[in-house]
Parts: sequence; C-alpha cells; structure tokens
Amino acid sequence: MKNNELNAQSKVQKKGEVLTTKNYNLFKFLPSNRDISQANYKKLLQSLGKRNVYGASTILVKQSVDGYYYIHEGQHRYMALKELNQPIDFIINPNLTEDDISLMNTASEVWKLKDFLKRYLDKGENESYNYINSLIKDYVTGVDGSSVRAMNFSDILYISTGWTSGVEKDFKNGTLNVTEEQYNKARTKCELLKGFLKEGVLPLNINVRRYLQSILELTDKVNGWEELDTINLKNKIETYRVMIDYKNYGRTDMYKKLFVDVYNKGQKKRFIGVTTIGNDVEYFIVNKK
Repeated sequence: MKNNELNAQSKVQKKGEVLTTKNYNLFKFLPSNRDISQANYKKLLQSLGKRNVYGASTILVKQSVDGYYYIHEGQHRYMALKELNQPIDFIINPNLTEDDISLMNTASEVWKLKDFLKRYLDKGENESYNYINSLIKDYVTGVDGSSVRAMNFSDILYISTGWTSGVEKDFKNGTLNVTEEQYNKARTKCELLKGFLKEGVLPLNINVRRYLQSILELTDKVNGWEELDTINLKNKIETYRVMIDYKNYGRTDMYKKLFVDVYNKGQKKRFIGVTTIGNDVEYFIVNKK
C-alpha cells in the first residue's frame, strides 16, 4: 500500500508499543485463523459499545511483505471496533508465526476442535485432517433427524484412532496420525453406531461415549460375532432399554456386561457366553442347533 499512514507505521518495530488507527483497510485476516463466531462478535459489540477500556481491545498483528497487517489475535475485536467506528489499538510483533495463533486466547474464546481442524486443513500438510473432516461432515454435521444424539467431534477422533489416549492433544498439536485403513474402518464403525443412536434405541442419561465404545468392542472382539448379532443387540437394547436407562458408567466393561444380559434375554439357541480367568473376561457367541 502506498499510503503515508501505512508507510509511517511500517517503520515501527518496537515490540509492545501500542499503535492506533481508524484506517480499517490496513488489516487483513489470516486464512488459517478460526471462523468468526457470531455469538462472540455480538457479545463484543455490546461490551465495546458501552465502554472500550484501553488495552483490553488491543489486537496483535504482524506486517506482511504486501504491506498489510495480518491479525494473529483479536479478529473478533477488530470486527466489533470497525462496526462501532472506534479506533483499532494494535501491537506489531514481527516474530509471530501462524502456529502461534491457537496458543493465544487473551480476551477471546478458547479454541474449539473445529477451529484446529480449519487451521490444519488450510495448511494442507497432514492427510489425517482431511479424513477427520470427511467423517465430521457425514456423522456430526450430516446426521439425520431420527438420531437422538450425533457423534460429536471427540467421538470421531477416538473412533478413528481406536480410542488412543491423548488423541485430542495430538489433534491440537497438528501431529494426529490416521491412516487410510483406519479412516475406512472408522467409516464402517460410524455407520454401525448410527443405529444405536436412534430415537427409541439410545438409553436415557448414560455415558454415551462409553456406550459407543462398548458396542464397538463387542462387535469387534466377541468370537463368532456376526452382522446378525449387531442387529439383535440393537433390537434388544430398544426392547429392554429400561435396563440401561440412567446407567451412567465410566467404564466400558460395565456396559459390556449389561449388554450381554440384555442380549441374552429370551435367547435359547444363540447367546453370548462368558469365560472369566482371573481378571480377564472373554465373550463368545454360543450357537445351539
């Protein structure tokens, strides 16, 4: 920009010095930053409209080679101040990187998982985030109206990685690792789980994540389990849901034992058998002809 104001400000390099301007065109958003939250924007409009406390609305920027100041922290404040026709107070930090964006939450909402997803999708460096995005679209945002509860973002992460501990931390750090094979298996698992989230099937007031995890462990690990057994389990949960309602367990093994009791209700020819050796519990299908 060949603007006297911009040229003058471009010489300012002292870190921490607060500058001010009403030239809103000096600033641009970074594509990798999170989407604008209308709720946060409206909240700031109200508070800044009443009183703009000096320092509290300051934004943090870095000047690019194109002459513009790119907002690394404070894009909601910038939008609100622009709408209110108030000056923009800003600090130039030439050492900022795009990786710093999610680490800075001063006077803003804490980043959500969807914000990290957008950031890493924009960077395009890790195929794992494309896999997660595809699953999110189909099984979180694209859920049909007959489901009582959609799988949420965290559910998708755990399902995709086999309930790996620390998966949310890896996701936020940009180090998530989901292979194509894991993605394809996760899609199959999500399709299966949709039936257990339908109205009339999903029990009331339970730990839904442990409920889903227990179902997957049964369908994946029970010796002799077939697609017919998945259908039977879903039908039995729907019929005897009162046995599961309000069982807010924090452990998958407690749900699995409950599911075995529910599945075996009235089953004489095909049922789930249980063998316990020490602390190890094994489940298997018994098929009597």
